[in-house]
Amino acid sequence: MNSRITETGANKVFFAVVVLNLVYFLGIKVVDRYCFGFLSDNNYLILIINQFYFILFPVLLYLIVKKIDIKETLKINKFRALPGVLILLISIPAYMGASSLNVMIVYILQSTGYILGESLPVPQNFGDIILSILVVAVSPAICEEILHRGILLKAYESRGSINAVVISSILFGIFHFDLKNLSGPIFLGMLIGYYVIRTDSIFAGMLAHFVNNVLSVLVQYFSSRWVGTGDSTKITEDQFIAVATFGIICFIVMAFLLFCFHNTTKDKCELKPSRTSIIRDIISVVRHWPVFLSLLLYVLYSVVFLLNQIL
Repeated sequence: MNSRITETGANKVFFAVVVLNLVYFLGIKVVDRYCFGFLSDNNYLILIINQFYFILFPVLLYLIVKKIDIKETLKINKFRALPGVLILLISIPAYMGASSLNVMIVYILQSTGYILGESLPVPQNFGDIILSILVVAVSPAICEEILHRGILLKAYESRGSINAVVISSILFGIFHFDLKNLSGPIFLGMLIGYYVIRTDSIFAGMLAHFVNNVLSVLVQYFSSRWVGTGDSTKITEDQFIAVATFGIICFIVMAFLLFCFHNTTKDKCELKPSRTSIIRDIISVVRHWPVFLSLLLYVLYSVVFLLNQIL
């Protein structure tokens, strides 16, 4: 008989993946110093190894060793075409809205001397776009979704469906270990978690994650051609106001489309009621040592990041 995923087990897997990712990327930086930039010139290979070996593999290994029902835990179920179409339509305003949230964080960080730069290679041609989509969109849509909207969302569902979506999305934001890219992933995590809960299918989450990252690749490509690339970008006050205004418009459009999505998934959705308030549940989850240590690592990483910007 197959076992069920537990909150304790999911938290331990999350902590293990966080540690593996930190050790991996810090190791890359150390080794790169003595390899004359060889590793930094192979960002896509580094990301592929990270996604499949240090995110997907630990999750699947845990599920197999503990003999947990993979299909039921990960919600490997079909979902109808209409919700899928709505997810596609929502993806554009959702991407813009999430980007506006990140821009607000960057605008605040500028006061510390932070300078925005490119974190990934900018695609230069059609071949680069395809490669970038495979690495930046396909692999995270599979690997990160199995972790966050798979075992974590399922484990927290005992606290209520909505609470599970919120808690797993906060962990999704922390998981990125990027202070300037925190609010956007948390928002998208809530949205994607909502899709999975309403459709009872992780494929809905994979679709949303994939499209969001494809949009990111395309925006990066076309902005580099129309605006140009540089080592840094400074966000002005006028740009900040424009982005905030545009973000509000995107959220309004998205709210209407979400209303349509909500109505089309009524027959598939079985929301589990919350036993207590979301704040109480968040505090309870943070008190568990794997989550607490993950959060502590995130805070320490962010402090070092800010100190590096200031000094």
